[in-house]
Amino acid sequence: MIRKIFVACALLLSILTYAQSTSEGTTTPLKGDFTGSLLLGRGRFLQGGLTVPPPVPQTVSGDAPYNNTVSANSNDVTNMIGAEGRYFVTDRISLLMSGGAIIRKTPGMTNIPGVDTGNNASSIPAFESVVETSNVDLNVNVGSQYFFNTKYKRVHPYMGVTIPFYYAKRSQYDPAILGNEIVDVSERRVSLHGIGAQSTAGIDYYFAEALFLGIEIKTVNYVFAKTSKYAGPGFGERSAQTSTVSFFSQPFIRLGFKF
Repeated sequence: MIRKIFVACALLLSILTYAQSTSEGTTTPLKGDFTGSLLLGRGRFLQGGLTVPPPVPQTVSGDAPYNNTVSANSNDVTNMIGAEGRYFVTDRISLLMSGGAIIRKTPGMTNIPGVDTGNNASSIPAFESVVETSNVDLNVNVGSQYFFNTKYKRVHPYMGVTIPFYYAKRSQYDPAILGNEIVDVSERRVSLHGIGAQSTAGIDYYFAEALFLGIEIKTVNYVFAKTSKYAGPGFGERSAQTSTVSFFSQPFIRLGFKF
C-alpha cells in the first residue's frame, strides 16, 4: 500500500513538473477568462438539528440548527464538496458561484397483515410498511474576488467576499394501518434555511497555462440558520435558530482549469 502511494505521488509530481517546464502560454487570468474547479475539503451542507418529529403523541424535539460546516478538529481534504465556476470581469476581479445538491426520495407502501396459524406451511407472513422519506440538501455560494499582482508569474493571491445560501429538508410519512389505528395522517417534516456572509483569502498556483491548484480559507465567517419542525396538521410548528461566527476556518483546496 505504501509503495502504491509513493508511486502515485511520484507520478503526479513528474506530471506537474513536466507541465510546468513545457508550458509556454500565460498563466495569468485575463478579462473574459472562465475557470472551473473541483472543491476538496470539509462539506458545506448544513445538516445539524434536522430531527424529524415522531408520530404523535410523542414530543417534538427542540433541537436547534447546528453549523456542522465549521469544525476545529475534523477536516478531510479528500472529501469532494462541490464545484465552482469563476468569470473574470477584469484582469483582477472575478465573479464566482459554487455549490452542490443532494436529493433522495423513498416512495411509501402500506403494510400488509399476515396470518399466523401456528403452522409454517399454512401461515402467511406479514409485510411491514415502507416509510416514505424525502431528503434535500442544497448549498449555493455567490461572491467576488480581487487578485493582487506579484513578482511571481504563476502565483496569484486574492481576497474576496461570498454569500452562502443553505437549504435542507427531512420528511417522513408512515402509511401503516395497525388494526383501527393510522400511524400518520400526513407527512412529518423539518426544514432548514440559512444565509451567511464571509470574507476569504487564498492563493492560486498555475502548474501550466490552464491547470492550477488553489488554497482558500474563510477569514471571517458568519452563518444564520433556522429550522422549523412540523408534526402534522393542526399542531403548529416548533422553530429554532442559531448564529455562528468563526475566524480563519473552513480551509479547502481548489483543483481547477482555465478555459
